[in-house]
Amino acid sequence: MTDHSHLGAHLDCSEVISRMYFFLDAELEEGDVGMIETHLIECGPCLEKYDVERKLKSLIARTCVETAPEGLRDRVLLTIREISIGFQEG
Repeated sequence: MTDHSHLGAHLDCSEVISRMYFFLDAELEEGDVGMIETHLIECGPCLEKYDVERKLKSLIARTCVETAPEGLRDRVLLTIREISIGFQEG
């Protein structure tokens, strides 16, 4: 991958790739979004990766419509609490 730190975005490809999922999920601050958008405009390989990840995320959202069995959420939360307590005691 290419280093595009000379661009106004000041991000290289590895930084963009590491933030890709946060970008796709709209979990970045506005300034970070702008830097990634600028990088994607200038960097074909990163834009291709973004397009693939965006399409995959969309496909998964459309096809994964099964609901979890009753009580699964409660069992998962209980397990998380047990693990958390174990770490705090350990």
